[in-house]
Amino acid sequence: MIRTITLGILLAAVSFLLYACGSGSPDAPDDGDDGPTGSLYAIPPFHVLSHCMNLQGVWANELATITVGEMGMVFITTSAGRFLLPTDVNTKLNDVWVSTMRGVFVVGDAAQAFSAGVAMRFEGDRRIAMWGLNSDVPAVHGYESRAGVYVYAATNTYIHNWGNSGYFDQYGDVGIHIYDVWSFPNEHVYVGAMGGVYLGGGLSDFGKVYDGTTGPYYGVSGIAVDSVMAVGGAVGNYEIVRLAGTENDFERVYSSDKQLLDICWADHDWAVAVGKDGANVLYDGDRWISLFIDPSLDLRAVAAWKVDSEKFAVAVGDSGAVFRYANDDWEGGASPRVSWNDFMGVSPSVMYAIGDGRLFRYDGGWSREPLAGNLALTDLYCLAEDSVWAIGRVLMDNFVASYDGASWVTHWIASLETANDIWAADFDHVFVACDFGTVYSSVGSWAPMSVIQPVQHLRGIWGSSPTSVYVVGENGTICRWNGSMWTPMASGTTEHLLAIHGSSEQNIVAVGANGTVLRNAGNEWTAMHPAIDDSLTLVWCDGPDNIWAASPAGAVIHFDGAGWMRTNTQLNLRAYDTRGITHNAIWGAGEDLYIATDDGFLLQYRQAPTTLDDLSLW
Repeated sequence: MIRTITLGILLAAVSFLLYACGSGSPDAPDDGDDGPTGSLYAIPPFHVLSHCMNLQGVWANELATITVGEMGMVFITTSAGRFLLPTDVNTKLNDVWVSTMRGVFVVGDAAQAFSAGVAMRFEGDRRIAMWGLNSDVPAVHGYESRAGVYVYAATNTYIHNWGNSGYFDQYGDVGIHIYDVWSFPNEHVYVGAMGGVYLGGGLSDFGKVYDGTTGPYYGVSGIAVDSVMAVGGAVGNYEIVRLAGTENDFERVYSSDKQLLDICWADHDWAVAVGKDGANVLYDGDRWISLFIDPSLDLRAVAAWKVDSEKFAVAVGDSGAVFRYANDDWEGGASPRVSWNDFMGVSPSVMYAIGDGRLFRYDGGWSREPLAGNLALTDLYCLAEDSVWAIGRVLMDNFVASYDGASWVTHWIASLETANDIWAADFDHVFVACDFGTVYSSVGSWAPMSVIQPVQHLRGIWGSSPTSVYVVGENGTICRWNGSMWTPMASGTTEHLLAIHGSSEQNIVAVGANGTVLRNAGNEWTAMHPAIDDSLTLVWCDGPDNIWAASPAGAVIHFDGAGWMRTNTQLNLRAYDTRGITHNAIWGAGEDLYIATDDGFLLQYRQAPTTLDDLSLW
C-alpha cells in the first residue's frame, strides 16, 4: 500500500531490539512486558544485498525506505545499506505506516501460531506490542493531530482504530471486502473495497461514495479530505478515479489496459499509480503519463513525495523488486526468483552462484550466465572470472563442467558415487570429493584416485596447493594428498565432518556435526570449542584470527583469535513460527563475509546496527 511522509520525521529513541509480547488477542496490551533481548531479537548484522521476497508495502522519504513482504520480512534501507528487522512471525506482511510520535506500525496476514491477522508497533528500543485482529490485515494508515495519533487497520469488512489507548478497537463495518484504507484528521476514513470507494467518520457509518465497477479497488490515497484518488475496476474497466469538491463527486480520470494495484497522490502536481506487469502511471497536474518498468513483474505498492519542486517515488513488487523514481526516470531492479545452492566470489565485485541448476553472476545485480546444455549444476569453485568449475549429476553419472566466461565444457565421471564438493588449484589440478571415499581429479584425466581408507562418504575438499589437498567426511574422516598418495590423518573425533577451508598450510579449519570445529596449524588437528550444538556445514577463513562457520538453520559464529562470537542472520528464527530459509554457502574476501541462502538472499556481514540513529534513518 502507498504511504507518503513529510520531512523531519524523528522517531523518539532508536534501538529496535525486539521482544515477544502480547498474546495474539485483539486485546493485547500496548505496554507489553520485558522479554528476552538475546540475539534472536537484535537487528541482524547483515546487509541484505539481494533477496527475491515478494514485497507488498512501502513507506519512504528521501532518507529511508521501509518495505514489508512475505515470510515476515521488514527491510529498512538507508545510505548505510539494507537491513532486516526480525518480526517473530512467518506470515505475509502487507503494509507499513510511520508516525513521528508513536513509531512504526506493520500489519499482515494471520500468523501460523494463532488464527488472527497481525498488527505490530515498534517504538524506541523495542517492539511495543503485537495484536491479533479478526482476519488478515491488508492495510494500515494513520494521521497525527494535537490530540494524538490515530491509526486505522483494515480486516476483511471491518476497520479497526488505534487511538493511543493501547488497543486496536473495532471502528466500523464497511460490509464488503476491504483492500486499502486512507485517513485524514477529524476521522475521515476512505476505504478502497470491492466495487467502489467508501467513506466513514466519527459516529457515522461507512457509506459508498463511489459506485465503481464490480471489480476491486486496491488502492486509495489523498492530499485532502476532498481530494482523493483510487485505483481499481473490473477486467476491461481498469481505472483511476478522483474526488474533487464534494464527497460523492468521483470521476474517472484515467483508463488503463493494465490492472493498477496502488496509488499515491503526494501533491497537486504529483501522483503515481503502479500495477501488473510493471505498469506505472505518473500525474504531473495536467496529464497522465503511462510508463512500464522492465522487467515486467507486478508492482504492488508505491510511495511518492516531493522535496521542494523535485519529485520522488519508490515502487516495490514481486521478486524483491525496488524501483526508485528521481530525475524523471526509474532506476532499480529485482532478483531472480531462485534459491542459491552454492556461492563463491572471484572478488567482492564479481561473484557467482548456482540456482535452479544454472550459473548466475553478481556484480551489483544478478545476471544469468549461459546454460551448461541441459545439465543441472549443484556446486562450484571459482578460479577467475573466466575460469569457473561446477559439478552435478545425471541419473547415475556425475559430471564436472568448466566455464570460460562464454561457454561450458563437460567432463563425465562414470561412477555411482555422488559428487559432493569441488576444489581447483588450476586447470590441470581439479579435485572432486565423492561418496564411498572416492576423489576424482583432472590430474588423472578424471579417473578415480585410490579409494581413501577407511571408506567413508567425503563431504568437503580444500587445498593449499596442487600437492597439498585435504578431504573431510563422515565419522571424523580427514585425509591429505601430497601429490602422489592419500594419507589418513587423526581427527580426534567421530563426528561427521561436513566442510573444510583454509588460508594457508598453517591455518586449515574443518567443521561438522554437533558444533564440531577442528583446526590444523601444521600437521596436527586440534578441537576448537565454539560452545554451539548446531550442525556446522559452512566454513571460511582468511587467517588464524578470522574464522567463520555457519549452520543451515541460521547460526553464524566468528573466531577473532581470542574467542568465539555468535550471531544469527534471523532468516529462519521466529518465536511464533518456524521458517524454512536455509544457509547454503559462505565465502569471504578479507573483512568481507557473504552468505547465500534459500529464497535468493545474499547477505554481507556488517557491524550490527543497534539503533535507528546508527542506520541514519531520519
